[in-house]
Amino acid sequence: MSKGKLRTIKKRIESTNSTMQITRAMEMVARAKINKVQKGLKFVRLYERAMERALTRAYFGDTNHPKTGGQGDILLVVSSDMGLAGAFNAEIMKAAEREVERSDIIHIVTVGIKAESYFKKSGLPITAFSHFYDTPDLDEAAIIVDDIVDVMEEKKASGLKMVFSHFKNPLAQMPKTVRLLPVEDLEKPDNDLFDFEPEIEVLYKDVLNTWLVAKVLQG
Repeated sequence: MSKGKLRTIKKRIESTNSTMQITRAMEMVARAKINKVQKGLKFVRLYERAMERALTRAYFGDTNHPKTGGQGDILLVVSSDMGLAGAFNAEIMKAAEREVERSDIIHIVTVGIKAESYFKKSGLPITAFSHFYDTPDLDEAAIIVDDIVDVMEEKKASGLKMVFSHFKNPLAQMPKTVRLLPVEDLEKPDNDLFDFEPEIEVLYKDVLNTWLVAKVLQG
């Protein structure tokens, strides 16, 4: 074998080794990010369950909590900001599109550039949030919820639905659609002997808002 061919083979081997090193580094970064997300999700789910318990107590303690009734639903669609996620965003868009087709959706709130880009062409008015490259924190989720509440009041919406990807494990994320408002499917607690401070009407509104923040974080 000539020296030229040997040199070419050597360069290819070096290139392959270099690619393998880069791939290993990317794998380590991805694994670290997944671990971070899983830890964050564990906290968020515990927080959401705690808020749901508080909401249940307040819901059944307040006989005059506000009822929704209006012209249609607001749809919250949670996607990623970046691509290279396989069918992750595509499945979310399909689920959201089905919801638009079969429901009376009057406004769409998007979280993530992918959802914003997709629904800009829908003809429906949208409110967009993006550039959450990591898991949104409580403050960011609270801003989203405040805007949703404002849109619901402005549009006189009857309810709120959310489409997001439910994380089961690193290899399985399933699109899921849930109704957030009006509040449904709450079971009355066995022990309802509670004193509420401040007044139950004020408390219910605050707890409901905090529960919505937890739901957005979970998405």
